[in-house]
Amino acid sequence: MKIASYLDYYDWSLDKQLKLFKNNGLDQFIVRKINGKSFLDYQDNFKKYQFLLKKQKVGLFDPLLDPIDLSKEEDINNLKLATKFCRMIKCRNIAIKIKQFNKDVTTTELKEYFKQIIKITKSRNLIIRLSDENDMFIYNKIVNEIKLRKVKVIYNPVSIYHKNYSPQTAFRLFTKKMQICEIADTNDQMEAILVGYGEIDIKDIFKNLYEIRFKGLIALNSNLDEVFENFGINKLDVDKKDKRSNMRKYLDTIQKMGYVKYDSEEEVPFEDIIAHQIKLLKIVFK
Repeated sequence: MKIASYLDYYDWSLDKQLKLFKNNGLDQFIVRKINGKSFLDYQDNFKKYQFLLKKQKVGLFDPLLDPIDLSKEEDINNLKLATKFCRMIKCRNIAIKIKQFNKDVTTTELKEYFKQIIKITKSRNLIIRLSDENDMFIYNKIVNEIKLRKVKVIYNPVSIYHKNYSPQTAFRLFTKKMQICEIADTNDQMEAILVGYGEIDIKDIFKNLYEIRFKGLIALNSNLDEVFENFGINKLDVDKKDKRSNMRKYLDTIQKMGYVKYDSEEEVPFEDIIAHQIKLLKIVFK
């Protein structure tokens, strides 16, 4: 298993992301936002970013495109541009979201949809990211009935939980097509929360990954910027006091473990929290 992490928080530059990638000893780099912008807003810097990425092992490129509707010329052109950049940085995996399908869609129709996309992406693997456009019925149909080798899925337990579906059940269904397993957590109010402190049974996911001998990419996608916004790291705000109990316990615990040092009255470096969560993944999977 390979370990990665999304590092495109706030408006971080590619240089800063690559520095964190190297400092944390990650196996593969994930390209998503650069300087806080998605692909279509940074495509003018193709050559610059290609130079910075050409010596890196890029495990996933997520251009954050709109769901691909092949009846729209704009969607097709955007996918062509994203595929070109994916090829330039020598990445085999490109993440997409699929257009909305109704429950009457046939396996033949789904298969033809993906075949048309593969004509554009060619040798790249299509990594399907769950989105609001479709319910779990469609994704389950894809993993069970679409036999195309290049069509894979991202397993994200939070996305599945938000669809009122069991992450454990989805894991079993997704196993055959799972290329990337994202590690994330949420509370019962659908807010991002520190991994291990929410509604997702992270230990069960870890156990399942070992049982199936998962050989794909394990990617930390903990939305720490949202966690910081929701629960705060600095001095307590009155309206956040109750919500921050888990954060305080977490910081106390990792300080005792020697992962970070912090003063309860001062700001905790964002990068320290990222580094700790990456270390935990390495302890589990390395």
